[in-house]
Amino acid sequence: MQGQLNHVIAEDTTDALDVVLGEFLVNETNALVLFDSGATSSYVSSKFANQNSLASITRKRPIITSSPLGKMSCTLFCKGVSILIAGLEFKADLTILSSNRIDVILGMDWLTRHRGVISCFPRSVKHVHPSGQEVEFEPVQSSVIHQLHSLVTKTLEEVPLVCEYSDVFPDDLPGLPPDRAVEFAIDLVPGTAPIAKAPYRMCGKKYDELKKQLDELLEKGFIRHSVSPWGALVLFVKKKDGTMRLCVDYCELNAVTIKNKSGHHQMKIREEDIPKTAFVTKYGHHEFTVVSFGLTNAPAYLRNMMNLIFMEELDQFVVVFTNDILIYSM
Repeated sequence: MQGQLNHVIAEDTTDALDVVLGEFLVNETNALVLFDSGATSSYVSSKFANQNSLASITRKRPIITSSPLGKMSCTLFCKGVSILIAGLEFKADLTILSSNRIDVILGMDWLTRHRGVISCFPRSVKHVHPSGQEVEFEPVQSSVIHQLHSLVTKTLEEVPLVCEYSDVFPDDLPGLPPDRAVEFAIDLVPGTAPIAKAPYRMCGKKYDELKKQLDELLEKGFIRHSVSPWGALVLFVKKKDGTMRLCVDYCELNAVTIKNKSGHHQMKIREEDIPKTAFVTKYGHHEFTVVSFGLTNAPAYLRNMMNLIFMEELDQFVVVFTNDILIYSM
């Protein structure tokens, strides 16, 4: 069986018109994913497969894949790998490729199954979920993604100013923020009914981590137990330091939220809107009392709050852009 692969390095896709590069959750882990109409099959790098313990199956006949790095014999594949795109779960059968420096490549087999269309201008990919919902993705340029991946940043402990004023930069927020002039509101499209789903399944270790993080959020007052008819799904995203970030998938809530024209956990949510933030887990039903990551309009509300706090200093020696504050000094 023969296979064709035109791109195996992210940097080489910058000027290619038949591909789209982006970041998605694959098996609940951030992954660099390439939509490639020039690839006959779909692939996953051996490194990504091993790091995320993807179960593999031996092919009866290997795929001899021609690529810019030469011909490669591929004997293993992973069946039904989960890929989360725009809040919808897609499945993919991925052939393991030992030389692949891109985490996942979705080729013509996957694009055909999901009626995928890659647009040259503007650069985007459209495909259809098994439910019939059409999904469109417009990527960040490949070169930008590569630069972001290669950035080396200092830790807070390495910044002298942070060390000098350590009381201003706590490792964690101690509890609920004070009442402020701005409360976060979630105004919905008229006629919207509550949206709720059954929780995702997780492995044993992730259930332990989920219980731990829920207990921490409850102790701080950032969440509370809920009886709301709403119920978003939760999942984990692995951070670069190996720890897990708990994320609530608010895609469906955001889709029915009236958008604004335009620091989380430090701004309270309007009391009547708290039930809309409810999410479901194995360990119960909870809802946020402070702004959670992933809610639409949050950046605009945060900027409004910061402008009110620094109103007298704005454009004198302070500039605010969302959660970035620039202070001019001698």
